[in-house]
Amino acid sequence: MATRKKTTTTTATPPTAAPAIPAKPRTRSTKPAASRTPVAASTAEAQQERRQAILSTALDLLQSQGYTATSMLAIARDAGASKETLYSWFGNREGLFVQLIEQHIAQHLTPLLSASVSDAAVLPVHLRAVLAFWLSPATLALTRAAISETNPALAQALNTQGLQATTSHLAIVLASLGLSCPVSSDHGAYLLSSLLGPYQLNALLSGETVSLDDGLSAHIEDVLASCAVTATETVIEAVESAPTKAEKKKKDKGGKDKKDKKKKKKHDMGMLSD
Repeated sequence: MATRKKTTTTTATPPTAAPAIPAKPRTRSTKPAASRTPVAASTAEAQQERRQAILSTALDLLQSQGYTATSMLAIARDAGASKETLYSWFGNREGLFVQLIEQHIAQHLTPLLSASVSDAAVLPVHLRAVLAFWLSPATLALTRAAISETNPALAQALNTQGLQATTSHLAIVLASLGLSCPVSSDHGAYLLSSLLGPYQLNALLSGETVSLDDGLSAHIEDVLASCAVTATETVIEAVESAPTKAEKKKKDKGGKDKKDKKKKKKHDMGMLSD
């Protein structure tokens, strides 16, 4: 008789789950943004340096070969950049030169116009520095470009940020020192045009560099001598030139007599026609 084997069934015990480890709370970094993103910061600096190199190249080409020959292709080639980069950053050639004018003024003219001139003794020295800017080879080259370009953007940038800012500054300086210039009511514009006149026009037409020699100092002194009229003296001259009460009364009476004669003549002519 066969013996049946007794079979036993075993049930697998599920593994015990490991205890959950609590997650660490997230904390915000206390490091400054620049230290967290050194790559972005260095990239921005590199791009700024690249833009500066392109603008410097454009100014060099402008001074050596003029505005017409200074194309975007020529600038890109000499700066070691692509034309696509130039058009992406500046829009077009006019946009590039507008930024060049703005940068040139900000670096070299704005600090001069921010200076305080409270003593008439230092005014000639200050004016010489202002003239040195406007007669520098770089400024003359940018002025020629602004004059020759049919797009008014260059001329507008040079006029608004350069010329108008300079004349306004000079007008304030003259007023603070009690000086005024003859002929023109815009004393700042008169002073600047008188100072630049014989030098700037010749330099723009001839392309020659202006020599800031001793003759310029004498020229500045001569122009200032014509503006050496104090506000008090101007008022005195105005009072002295004004008609007296007797003269005004006589003038008014003469005008009335003349009007009466004209009226009588018209009346007589009417009587004759009747």
